[in-house]
Amino acid sequence: MVAQSPMLSAAANSSSEACQTIQDKAARFFCLGIAGSDSALNDSWRMIRTPGSAGGRDVVSIMKSAHITESDPDFAGLMLRCRDTSTEVLIVLLRPLLPHEQPTVVVEAGSARTQFTANVVPPGALVLLPSEAVELTTEPWQAASKLAITIEHEHAPIHGVVDLTGVAQALQVLRSNCPMS
Repeated sequence: MVAQSPMLSAAANSSSEACQTIQDKAARFFCLGIAGSDSALNDSWRMIRTPGSAGGRDVVSIMKSAHITESDPDFAGLMLRCRDTSTEVLIVLLRPLLPHEQPTVVVEAGSARTQFTANVVPPGALVLLPSEAVELTTEPWQAASKLAITIEHEHAPIHGVVDLTGVAQALQVLRSNCPMS
């Protein structure tokens, strides 16, 4: 059995106070999104609205935490977010990667297997998949029950599994709340 991380434990207990103790900003926001989201889409997807930097547009995200027993402790979950005029697919980690890394990410949904070269978003707890990954959120991911993700980087690979139940509804809610221009 995989050990439960402090972030997932805090979120599972719906304790926003416990989430506040997480040092990494992205992981703290992810935890807060799970523990106290703006909108519960169903039992597992959460939507959160984060104020934009310097008075800019809000960033709207939907998040799903990792399947605890099938994921490494450093794998927190999956985030889909609106950014300017597009949607982004991000993987949330608890232990940051180095900002200069460009990890290889393998995503498996059902029998579909796709490999990407991703970018690390500073300070390192978010791994941004290229724009092509957004296309997978339609049919391939909506037809699958779970998403298996492997991040290959300079150190040991990080594995995670995310349950995709409700992803179609979650994407509809995200798109209806996106401040797209």
